[in-house]
Amino acid sequence: MVDGLIMQILEGAFALPVLLYTTIGVFLGITVGAIPGLSGDMAIALLLPLIYKVSPAAALGLLMGIYKGSMFGGSISAISFGVPGTPAAAATVEDGYPAKLRGFPKQAMMTALYSSVTGDLISTLLLVFVAIPMAKVALHFGPVEFFALYVFALMMISLLVVGEMKKGIAAAAIGLFIGTIGMDPMMGSVRLSFGISSLRGGIPLIPLLVGVFAVSELMIQFGKECTALSAKRVAEDTKKEEELIGYDPSKDKMSLKIYWSTIKATMIGSGMGTFIGALPGAGSSLAAYMSYGLARKLSKKQEEFGKGTLEGVAAPEAGNSATAGASLIPLFAFGIPGSATAALFGAALIMQ
Repeated sequence: MVDGLIMQILEGAFALPVLLYTTIGVFLGITVGAIPGLSGDMAIALLLPLIYKVSPAAALGLLMGIYKGSMFGGSISAISFGVPGTPAAAATVEDGYPAKLRGFPKQAMMTALYSSVTGDLISTLLLVFVAIPMAKVALHFGPVEFFALYVFALMMISLLVVGEMKKGIAAAAIGLFIGTIGMDPMMGSVRLSFGISSLRGGIPLIPLLVGVFAVSELMIQFGKECTALSAKRVAEDTKKEEELIGYDPSKDKMSLKIYWSTIKATMIGSGMGTFIGALPGAGSSLAAYMSYGLARKLSKKQEEFGKGTLEGVAAPEAGNSATAGASLIPLFAFGIPGSATAALFGAALIMQ
């Protein structure tokens, strides 16, 4: 029975339409992630209304491809220009850009790719083997257990907003307020509709997500004054590159030996990212910075961090990519998304 179920899952996952949509998603994710100011969350939110006529497997393949592709895509601009494409790639700048200035852009880029794939693979395997047993436990949950679980999730959201606990508490409170709008599912009474009939069913999920992830990001980018500063920094750094020794492609080759030299940092990032990704509200940025900090602390070459060491590229990239699969564990097991993107996946599942 189990063998038949596994074969059925594999046949569905490797069907041609699913592979095609997943490939398109990865391409879109890498493209969006490499452009500073855009993010995988924004792309997923905008594509949600377009997946109604797509099969569930193909839709999830498309969205998952965007999610995971954007994780790696952010490192492209981080390494190439010193400007992270996504917030999760900010820690990659610390060593990725110096590695490029030293004449090893290919090694830095390939290290980011391989460590991202490794971290993502580890967290996905954990998702496959852990989510189902946890979901079976969740079937026995009653009102008390679910109340404690949701309180824990709200506490984590409030506490894990780095340096901004007040904003985290405010965000959780606003979310609770929005969730109470509409008809009470238990009593049938209408709450906080203010006499507007269209609010009787609550705030529609898709417009809310598009507003939160897309419109808000556009407004932030319009209001920023640092774009010119970023361009100036890139121009100055490009001028500095002329002072370096000429780029020698023969010295900038990736090999299994180089990858193996970063395996410790990759494993540290994978473990840290998987753990943090499973916590509601933590996010990939926190995972990347904590992975970088722990890898630096445990490294025998601490003095090389910040100067272009490949370990400083591998750790944050493995960390932020490992959150992709791990953030879906609490979603599939308890219905609580581990990240903002996981919440979008929850919306996609509801639509399907």
